[in-house]
Amino acid sequence: MLVAFWSLLKTDEFLFHLIYALALLVGLEVIYRLLARFKAIRISSFLARLAIILISLWFFLVLSQVPPDSFGMRLLQAAALFLAILIVLNLLDYLFVDRFLLAKRKIKVPVLLHELIKIALLILILFVIISKVFQARLSTLLVSSAVVSAVIGLALQDVLGNIVAGVALHVGKPFKVGDWVKVSDQVGAVIQTSWRSTTIRTLDGDFVIIPNGSISKEEIVNYSAPNPRHAQYVQVGTRYEMPPNLVKETMAEAALQTAGVLAEPKPQVWLIEYGDFAINYKMKYWIDDFPRHSHIGDQIMTRIWYLFRRQGIGIPFPIRDVNLFTVSPEVQERGRVERVASILEVLKRVEILKPLSGEEMKRLAEGARAHRYALGEPIVRQGEEGDSFFVITSGRVEVSASDETGARAVLAQLGGGDFFGEMSLLTGERRSATVTALEDTEMIVVDKANFAQVITANPSIAQSLSEILERRLIENAAKMAELERARPKEKSAVESRDSLLKRIRSFFRL
Repeated sequence: MLVAFWSLLKTDEFLFHLIYALALLVGLEVIYRLLARFKAIRISSFLARLAIILISLWFFLVLSQVPPDSFGMRLLQAAALFLAILIVLNLLDYLFVDRFLLAKRKIKVPVLLHELIKIALLILILFVIISKVFQARLSTLLVSSAVVSAVIGLALQDVLGNIVAGVALHVGKPFKVGDWVKVSDQVGAVIQTSWRSTTIRTLDGDFVIIPNGSISKEEIVNYSAPNPRHAQYVQVGTRYEMPPNLVKETMAEAALQTAGVLAEPKPQVWLIEYGDFAINYKMKYWIDDFPRHSHIGDQIMTRIWYLFRRQGIGIPFPIRDVNLFTVSPEVQERGRVERVASILEVLKRVEILKPLSGEEMKRLAEGARAHRYALGEPIVRQGEEGDSFFVITSGRVEVSASDETGARAVLAQLGGGDFFGEMSLLTGERRSATVTALEDTEMIVVDKANFAQVITANPSIAQSLSEILERRLIENAAKMAELERARPKEKSAVESRDSLLKRIRSFFRL
């Protein structure tokens, strides 16, 4: 072939043959560009241009009368034929898999199965082309390929092991794309499974590519199967003097108050150990959003701290050295007096408590408690029973209510110096709204038992309280009407002071 081609270069016909071949190349390129508007053609752009070059070269050699049975011509013919078949396969693959199965039937063919079928077809086509073009016997090719395969198999045993493991994973289906799994000490969402490896996206947003051979040897934990519901655990230690049932109830309440924790199955709390310096508890709760498990766990532990603080449940420090000391009664009394004085200063500024004398106000301050609530924590809920009154000392809260349809509306935001819950304190009325902390919030809490000591000693203040309460209800009704862009409610729509006075006396049994 090379001798014939070299002799052709010395003749004038070479230039004409080259021009004809270039003309064919340009013509085929124009046809390709016209057809390239279709995506089915564009997906094989590189193969199509390579085929155009080979066809033009083959045409040039034919014009140059290169013997068709020469090795070079046969090799060129085999390559062009293989490319053409490959282009047709890509076209059929696009039309059948992408357009028909995926787009119309919504059937997603697994990537691994898809690639294995393509590779098997290409190997079969390659054997047929070689046997036809080079007139080779297929049995000889198979024997030769078996020897070559043995050599390649020894050299690429790890790669082949990954392929076999990939097939096993595809058949066994321990996970699918989108599942959250733990494998090879990596936790993440499955992004893709190929013939060689599996790609997962970790909680940190990193892509980790794990060979299928490694996965087949590891324990696989699927957090998304058989359903996304998944159990999590937290452990807390408390002081020995804390009643276990109170601790368990408080921990369960903290879990149920946290967004993302399922109401069913209910959280379970166990006393697991009497430790050196604490009674240790373990709580099991359920979530269905595994990517947020760390955030949900953080919120639960945060809520536990605030609830423990309000319930007087102490979390002990680890004990290493014990230093005994005694606080004198004078120091204890000084601390109590300072606490009462600070609470008293807050209560003096509350409008609804104006009828109380200085001594009555002091008695109320002695029984009041300082509570702290976490960001997002509900302080009171609409419709629940209550008999306590709240005065905000720092932070902000949101007041909201829902109607019969469940539609929720934000009524107000309250800050330092504001108060709420007076109707529940004085009449025992159910909460008319939900109050939620918008940030860490501290407040003074006065409950019925505390207030009863004052009002039973001086029942006459009930009259003044009913008047102030009536005025507050009128103001709140006007604010609600303005919020709803309606006419303000008439005074007759608000409960009268006589009715309020009767309810106060009944509630405190005056």
